[in-house]
Amino acid sequence: MENLHEASFRLWLASDALNVAQGSVLGQTAWMAENGFPARFHLAYCDPPFYSNKEYGPFSDQWQSLDAYLAEMRRWFEAIRPWVHDQGFFVLHCDYHASHYLKVLADGIWGYGNFRNEWVW
Repeated sequence: MENLHEASFRLWLASDALNVAQGSVLGQTAWMAENGFPARFHLAYCDPPFYSNKEYGPFSDQWQSLDAYLAEMRRWFEAIRPWVHDQGFFVLHCDYHASHYLKVLADGIWGYGNFRNEWVW
């Protein structure tokens, strides 16, 4: 069973050429560091598990606890942070299960003053 703990992560670089990296957060950031990737991205889009504690067909979004979930999200956010340009955006896709906890977590990494907006749909 594939684990949502390695859900999709996408990076876009604004330059003369569009560069896109897609895959697991820790896998992509480790690959970029190991291969001397020179760029910092202007947009990082993260679509992590939502802390629903449900099974979704081939995917599992079950966690031992909220603390375990937030610890993993901290690892993801901290792995992403060095790759986001100073003028870049980190976009987090989440839902009501943990959005308020993730906002506070992101504030601790990117700074409260860097929050721009939320989009509820």
